Amino acid sequence: MNWLLLRGLGRHSGFWHKFPKQLEEELSVQTLCLDLPGLNGEKTSFSTIDDIVDEMRSAWLDKKGSGEWSIMAISLGGMIALNWCSRYPQDFSNVVTINSSDRLESSLFERLTPTAIKYLAKIVMDKNIRGKEKKVLEVTTNLVDINKDLLDYFEMIGKNSGMTVPLVIRQLWAAFRFRAPRKLVTPYLVLTSKGDQFVKYHCSEKLAKKYGARLRVHDTAGHDIPMDDPNWVIEQIKNC
Repeated sequence: MNWLLLRGLGRHSGFWHKFPKQLEEELSVQTLCLDLPGLNGEKTSFSTIDDIVDEMRSAWLDKKGSGEWSIMAISLGGMIALNWCSRYPQDFSNVVTINSSDRLESSLFERLTPTAIKYLAKIVMDKNIRGKEKKVLEVTTNLVDINKDLLDYFEMIGKNSGMTVPLVIRQLWAAFRFRAPRKLVTPYLVLTSKGDQFVKYHCSEKLAKKYGARLRVHDTAGHDIPMDDPNWVIEQIKNC
């Protein structure tokens, strides 16, 4: 089994931190992390999830090689994964979303909480990369020890992310407009956490109900469950 991993708003593949390696070692799988278009200085003009999927799928087809693939994605990445699996159902054997949402099932302030809006404003205004990354960790994790070593790592990869305010705005616009597909044939596992400060966990519950998908709920982790509790995530996907 191979796993394609997608991050969310403003995050490139380096922000998976140690999770891909742990996933590979514990489940004897291969992983591929793809960045959303526009990161790392890449030019892009996308404005919809359809556009993002088509560009990312092209990159994936060039790299995937042989074998069976599944896809796991966080937040905005989950929207991309659902669109992808709906339009190209032959590509993946399983889809796993983590704390994702859509506009038809959930309200604006469920999809982006007041706490998230407050932090996003602070993050955009902060010109210091280390300060930005500390704020991101504060709003997306609950269980992680935000220590010097972790901040050193996030500062290093944050400097090389190529993330800009216009790109964040385009990603937010694409996310706000996203409507989950009416039908999904790919086996679907929904992961969420009651401790998510960024997106209400009810959004994931509604997605699971819409598709009759399996739902697993973490009681205390934040938005970025693979950072807070990677062992729990891996345990949930063992049977995929």
